Amino acid sequence: MERQSVLILCNGYSQPLYSGISKALEEVNIDAMVFTQLDEFETYVSDSGAVQRTYAAIVENGLEVRNQRNYTPDIIRALRMQYQLKAPIFISTYDKKKTFQPNNNKFAFLKDSYYHRLLRMPLTDPDWKNDFLDLEPMTDLRLKDVQITLFNSEGLVGEMLHELKNELISCDGSDDVIRGLINKYFARIIQIDHIDNDELETIKSNVFNKINDVVKKGQLHKLANMIDAFKDDIIHLLPSKDSIANQHKKERKKWKLIYLEDNEVIREEFKNKLDGVGIDCMDFSNGKEAFEVLRGDEGKNKIILVVADIRIYEPSEIQHWDEEWSDYQGYDLFEKANKELKGAVMGFVALTSGRARLIKLMKDERLNIHRYLKQHVWGSDEELGYFLDAISALGDKLYFKSRCRPKSTPWIKANTRFFQPLSYFYRDHLQQIDYAEAEEEINVQAKRIISLCRKRNLDKEEFSFMGTIKQKGEKNLERFREMILVGRRVALGLYYLETQDTEEIYRLMVVPDSGEEVSRSARKMLFNTTLGLSFKKDLPAFQQIRDKQYLSSGLLEEEVRFLHEDVKVLDYNELMMHKDATHDLQELIFLLEDTSYSIRKLGVNAIGEKEKNILDTNFSKINNIKKGLDEFRKISKIVSMLPGDAKKIIKRQLDFSCSEEINSRNIKKEINHIIEGGF
Repeated sequence: MERQSVLILCNGYSQPLYSGISKALEEVNIDAMVFTQLDEFETYVSDSGAVQRTYAAIVENGLEVRNQRNYTPDIIRALRMQYQLKAPIFISTYDKKKTFQPNNNKFAFLKDSYYHRLLRMPLTDPDWKNDFLDLEPMTDLRLKDVQITLFNSEGLVGEMLHELKNELISCDGSDDVIRGLINKYFARIIQIDHIDNDELETIKSNVFNKINDVVKKGQLHKLANMIDAFKDDIIHLLPSKDSIANQHKKERKKWKLIYLEDNEVIREEFKNKLDGVGIDCMDFSNGKEAFEVLRGDEGKNKIILVVADIRIYEPSEIQHWDEEWSDYQGYDLFEKANKELKGAVMGFVALTSGRARLIKLMKDERLNIHRYLKQHVWGSDEELGYFLDAISALGDKLYFKSRCRPKSTPWIKANTRFFQPLSYFYRDHLQQIDYAEAEEEINVQAKRIISLCRKRNLDKEEFSFMGTIKQKGEKNLERFREMILVGRRVALGLYYLETQDTEEIYRLMVVPDSGEEVSRSARKMLFNTTLGLSFKKDLPAFQQIRDKQYLSSGLLEEEVRFLHEDVKVLDYNELMMHKDATHDLQELIFLLEDTSYSIRKLGVNAIGEKEKNILDTNFSKINNIKKGLDEFRKISKIVSMLPGDAKKIIKRQLDFSCSEEINSRNIKKEINHIIEGGF
């Protein structure tokens, strides 16, 4: 195993001193490398394994680089943000006062004093080397916390306000003390990213007046929420950032999402990012509270997405245990919402480090959960931007489905023919794993029946649209699809292609053309009571079609697509607010990630460095099926190198995932061909 090293970056004129430090560290069996040129240093840490081999770093304070007198904080920021260094960093300095004043936000990372330490120069203490013994790297979560809070302008604002709250709660409440504390922390805030001083002064004045009023009334419990209310106003003064995650500023969405996450820092950061793309987020650390809010939204359908970390912790009451599993895990929230909130149209998005815990829930409940690996979502601003795009598109799609729906009575409440509203059956249809496959079959069936009806050749005994669903049963969803969803599309297709005479449509669908008049009550029973379809109220008017205002119609989104693709009267491409990422591409990415994980677990000793580098690929960046299949071919070659038992296990996993989760027959066929040929 290669020995780990301490990296040292210093000014050229300081090299003799730091070469001496390097030799002293070698006396306690710690290797050290000294750099005086930034380009050489960056080249070294850019190497794929260099950061992992780094045991600690020493960066000289007052580093003179690129015409900048003190480049030290920028170097440390790059090590944490760009190179993802988890090792402790020492800032060597002769300056004991001025540079490290609290209002110098460039050195805010010193708040995390274990991983960011001052190395006081000159090194007169003979035991200084002991500080370099038994160092531990940061955890992934600690690194993310540091990145979000101490190297991020918005995070620094939150940190300053948090400290202000703590001091205010413990102060004596006098005007002078309150004003002094507010001046102290706002003086630090103004140093962050060139905030406009005049506007900040106005906010500071408002903060003082509000705090003074709260303290005098003895309502200290209101302090935290009151100060938090000003946070967005301050953040609004920050200069705009160029990161991808902040380039998605859009108008406010009409829908909301719930976010379940036990880490407060990550919750706050994600909520801010969602706010940046116009999405209102209600965040929770407790799944039970999240569910109660969801229950309160039932029938209103403002909450469209539930995004949850799969593993949720809470403080433990057991001595020596810091935390324990919460009663409500992320998957519990998904399951409970799916089972009990039948009147809601919502999507479930899981953030997880693995997918194993979701498989049983998805299989048992036939529940469609959109899954994302946490390390990819939070891997970089670019990857976070991709995730925000996916969330935005999914929410828009589901919001459309929740609003573009029939308004006839059977869709709103139960009647003599259906034990629950048709909208409840429709919601179950949307949530099923086989949704896309079922939709394809519904359209094929509807087109076939329309064709037979137009030829006056439909066997009315074979196809019946007049059934009932009066009690719970396993076949209910199947009956809803075959009777209601197919029946509605047949009626709509005949209306646009054949005739707008509802009596004639009834004859074509239900009874032979005997020439006898069909009663109004019979037509109402079919179209209004059974199919929940009103040709007068539900269909988009000519002006709505012209202006593409389909949301004001009473058609399902799938029916709009059907009429666009098969009847050619509605322009579906103009209808959607965003193009949806294809389901199969996402599932192919999941296959690659799962297979890569299984190879590492079952047979990593059987492969070489080249193959390991392939397994390190960030598959989430694949943007088309062809590239995904190319990567799958590479992975299959690696699997072929594994021992027989490992190969069988992975093949069994792939066979199941491919058959259950890939919709396109062509893609399934290609994947199976690769599996058979490579294994």
